[in-house]
Amino acid sequence: MERRGGRPPGRIALSFRAKARPRRLRRRIPSTRTKAKEAEKRSTKTNSVESDQVWDVDSFDLDYESPDESPSETDEEELRRYLRHIYKSRGFLLDKEMVPKNLFQGWRPLNLDAVFKDPNLTGRDYMEIMARVAIDKYNQTKNKIVTLDHIVRAVIRMSIGVTAYITFMAKESPEGELVEYQAKTEIKVWQTKIHPILCRPTSSSER
Repeated sequence: MERRGGRPPGRIALSFRAKARPRRLRRRIPSTRTKAKEAEKRSTKTNSVESDQVWDVDSFDLDYESPDESPSETDEEELRRYLRHIYKSRGFLLDKEMVPKNLFQGWRPLNLDAVFKDPNLTGRDYMEIMARVAIDKYNQTKNKIVTLDHIVRAVIRMSIGVTAYITFMAKESPEGELVEYQAKTEIKVWQTKIHPILCRPTSSSER
């Protein structure tokens, strides 16, 4: 006989709880659009123009002012002479004899015929690449058709990349005469692209 509203006597009610299945973590596969955005961010970071790579602005366009007091050591005297010399030419002319013997990182004249980068890329080859980047920018901004003829010389600094002051001969028209030009370009070690900084005809006072 069952009790009203209750369980049959002598029986124990058992409850079973289903064991929860472990949740599978689904790995999100980035979409093509996400990948493209990430690649664009990386490209922007490595190729963006930095504050010291602004077009048509250069630190050597300022005048160098050496300290008033006399140098206390020969090394300091050599460094001042070197800086005065390179500022006078706005970076485009540097005599080898002017480079201080103990200079670790600084501006140096480039040997155009020596191998500059592997495989077998000479200084002249690399300066032609850098000069053409500056010429392209100059032609776009000035609406010109300047073309490179040959490299005359280059002064470079290699510390966090390659910064080059390049003197070259160019034609301003297909049948025009050769004109001396100057260009400054730079690529830093984390950048994948050469940045043009300036390009201009050499002034008569600098020839």
